[in-house]
Amino acid sequence: MTVEQTFPTPDETTLRDSDLTSLVDMLKTQQTRKVDFVAPAPAIRADEGLIIVSGAEAELTEDGVTQVDGAYRPTSTFLNGIASKLDVPVGYLKRMHQTRPDLFDANVNGWLHGARAKARLRNGKHELTRPAVPGKNDSYLVRTFQGTDGPGLGRAFLSDGYKLMDHLDVLMAILEGVDAAGIHVDIRGCDLTESRMYVRILANEIKAYAPTLLKGYGHRSAERPATTTRPCSPGSCSPTARSAPVP
Repeated sequence: MTVEQTFPTPDETTLRDSDLTSLVDMLKTQQTRKVDFVAPAPAIRADEGLIIVSGAEAELTEDGVTQVDGAYRPTSTFLNGIASKLDVPVGYLKRMHQTRPDLFDANVNGWLHGARAKARLRNGKHELTRPAVPGKNDSYLVRTFQGTDGPGLGRAFLSDGYKLMDHLDVLMAILEGVDAAGIHVDIRGCDLTESRMYVRILANEIKAYAPTLLKGYGHRSAERPATTTRPCSPGSCSPTARSAPVP
């Protein structure tokens, strides 16, 4: 059995070799669907490969109160987070999610919620055969896109102490910095995956300084003053833009 991927489709959340305008438009659209919230372990469960949130506190945003209870389809990044927080091998967790959602549900729910004690009746007396196993006492930061018709998208599953910064915020800061520097740049292409944003920038005005600035980065670096900005994923803490010579 394979979990049906109902929302959103890949081309609604990813871009390949696109232009800056398309990237900004998609990020702004995603911003309207974005809902991030903290939920305790008892409010989270797995059902048929979906992540169900029930009983979590509503989020207060600029647009009002947003109910967060509902079903979410976990992305690969989300599954990475679950595996990390529950100390489950990520490859095994993803294989269960794709081929045996029943085992996926049992494992996720078992580690999150624990298990009741089990006893049997023997010689007229109840005999404990398995002690109770406590569930998680933790709360988690759940990053999602709300669905318009059907399940939403689970973007990341993190500890509740993470500081948030989105791709749109990082991109706007980069563009403002470039503008403030007064340097003309060409955007040579943009990519967006479920966990990464890439913006390829060519700055010919700094080409004359490249041999000194990029000394030690390889023979090709001075000839190709292009950089790729790589903000961290939705599943990372305090993402910052990083620049590196284009390989």
